[in-house]
This record gives sequence, C-alpha cells and structure tokens, in this order.
Amino acid sequence: RRGSKCAVLFGGWNGIHALNDLWYLDMDVWQWHNISQERPKSDLWPTPRTDHTAVLWEASEEKDIMLVFGGNIEGVGPSSELWALGFSPGDGKSSSYSLD
Repeated sequence: RRGSKCAVLFGGWNGIHALNDLWYLDMDVWQWHNISQERPKSDLWPTPRTDHTAVLWEASEEKDIMLVFGGNIEGVGPSSELWALGFSPGDGKSSSYSLD
C-alpha cells in the first residue's frame, strides 16, 4: 500500500506440504498477520501451491488485490489458474475469486 511498509506472501512450502495461506508483514513493527485465517470458510480460495507468480495491485485506497498465477498444485501438477485475492491490511478481512 502506498505510504506503508509491508510485504505480502501467499502459499509456498513448509518442507512437507504446499500452503495456501496469505500473510502480510508490517515492517513498521515487524509483526506478521495471517490474513487468510480471518476469511469465511465458505469463500472460494486457491488450493495449496508452490512455484507460482504473484503481484500486488493497489485496486483502491482501501483495498489491495494480489493476483496469483499458476504454480504447482500438490498431487495435481502444473496449474494455469489465475486468482485475485482481495484484502485490506489492518482489518483482517480477505476475499478471493478465480479468474479462470
């Protein structure tokens, strides 16, 4: 977000399984926040993956969107899915939708 110091991460690998969690690091206080933990379980959400590409897009002053493309889905293989993960750092809310 403009004017803030943060890093945003989606998914990855814990050494055993692929992950699909969404985190941001507030670099002003060096504190991690699990944004995906606060989402309703009924929401569409990308399956766990590694080796994907992601970019952060400031959609508005209030909302950022992380676009997540491709990667390897555990047990499936390469993916061409495109996901938009919307969130507002600081309020703990997130949402998603598949653009496939």
